[in-house]
Amino acid sequence: MKLAKVPIVYMLIVILTGCNSLESKTLTQLYKGQFVDVDQMIILDGTTGHQKIVSEKVVIDEFLEKIKDIQFIPEDNQETEKGFRYGITLMEGEKSFTFTMNQVNNHNYYTEPDMYPIVVGFYTGLDIQ
Repeated sequence: MKLAKVPIVYMLIVILTGCNSLESKTLTQLYKGQFVDVDQMIILDGTTGHQKIVSEKVVIDEFLEKIKDIQFIPEDNQETEKGFRYGITLMEGEKSFTFTMNQVNNHNYYTEPDMYPIVVGFYTGLDIQ
């Protein structure tokens, strides 16, 4: 009887541990591709809906260098959030990876250091219509 309970308890522990597997990661760890292969970047202003498309490799690399080591720390509250300040899409040919400053792969995060000043400074500095 006791032996039958051990596998059940073990399975419950594995399931519960797997459900809470979010951990702090850098953007480099969250992004499955290689930053050197990003050939286009789209930044969407969530407040206006305006987007800027960047295709200049030097500009893309400069931005990615600034944000690649920022820590994305899981929020305690993983309920669906509405809205975002800026959405960023990295393109490698036809493959894309989209994230916001508070959500990656449908998980809620906050960033350390705060990514907002970096993104807003970059976005407003872009001379793209």
